[in-house]
Amino acid sequence: MESDIPAVNTRAPTVPESLSSLIVESFRGRAVVLPHKVTTARRRSSLKGNQRKEAGDKIRDPATRFHRLDDPQVRLYFLQQHPFFQDLSTSLRERLAPQLVHPSCPPDPVTVVEQNAEPETNGMDYLFVTPPDGHTTLELTFDGRRISTLSGNAVFGQEVVFGVTKRFIFGSRLTTGSVNSLWVIPRKVVQKLLQKDAHRGDARVLKQRAQDDIVSILKTFYSEPTRIVPIRLFDAHTAFKEALVEEVDIQILSAGNIICKEFELQDWAFCVWRGEADVLDSGSSTSSFLRLSHTKGAQAWAAWWCLIELLGTQITPHISRHPVKAVTDCIIWKLAPANLRRLQKAFPAECRMLEKVAMYHASLLKPKAM
Repeated sequence: MESDIPAVNTRAPTVPESLSSLIVESFRGRAVVLPHKVTTARRRSSLKGNQRKEAGDKIRDPATRFHRLDDPQVRLYFLQQHPFFQDLSTSLRERLAPQLVHPSCPPDPVTVVEQNAEPETNGMDYLFVTPPDGHTTLELTFDGRRISTLSGNAVFGQEVVFGVTKRFIFGSRLTTGSVNSLWVIPRKVVQKLLQKDAHRGDARVLKQRAQDDIVSILKTFYSEPTRIVPIRLFDAHTAFKEALVEEVDIQILSAGNIICKEFELQDWAFCVWRGEADVLDSGSSTSSFLRLSHTKGAQAWAAWWCLIELLGTQITPHISRHPVKAVTDCIIWKLAPANLRRLQKAFPAECRMLEKVAMYHASLLKPKAM
């Protein structure tokens, strides 16, 4: 069934070479405010029953008031050239383009996204996009600190829009003079399109792209020479923590996802660096006997799991006897056998701490094996 979200008219005039000039021209002369009463009247003429009521409510909602650029080819060309939307189907970009809008100007500077907030909170229910110019400055924040600065051809909020997490991992704020450069696409519009069979492939590409973007930002942040990464099990060993950051693979999982399955062959251990996860009883999907967490109130060893499997083999995959489920959105650090061996060679004393944690886990699991 074809989408009810309109595609861009492909017979529109030829797209000029310079997107920047088009954007400037649109901002200066052709940005219009949607007239609420007129738009409502027009929509009522073509909608019936519940559709008419929903459309009326949506238009009256202050969060839907935008400046919309009236040239559809500008928006389509924007998506065609933006790195995040490259290699997607033409059909998807044509249907996203009419939904690309320029939000009404809030105060400057402005917090656009709050860390750990749900997307429905305070007008954050969008995929946020910046144009391909150097006039936009966007700061990503993590635990109240700036961890990255983005400019043109950037996106943020993608982890929530494409299903990597349920809440925003980062906060974001625009600096003075950048608010007018922000474009948005409503999250529900994007997700509705990606649920269609024709765009299943696009959905997989975009989700992986969002995952890769978040991991890249975190890895860069953790790897900065002056960055002090708090790993509670190794608080006194800065050099080891830096090496550990280099050796782990980072994965982002949303609440409810399974980190490792029961009886799954695996040769890696993991640390729940951010968030919480439950180690479940064998054969159960709900009964938990251990909460994994790296928070201050938890034990220092309580963020790690599968060290028994990792330290017991290091070469041959071992069977995990207990499933582990993410309770909240989680940032996971995975440690593979080859990476562990390098750490053991360079930091034998510190790696013995992992062995002690594995022994403690074995004592926890012993009654379960009886």
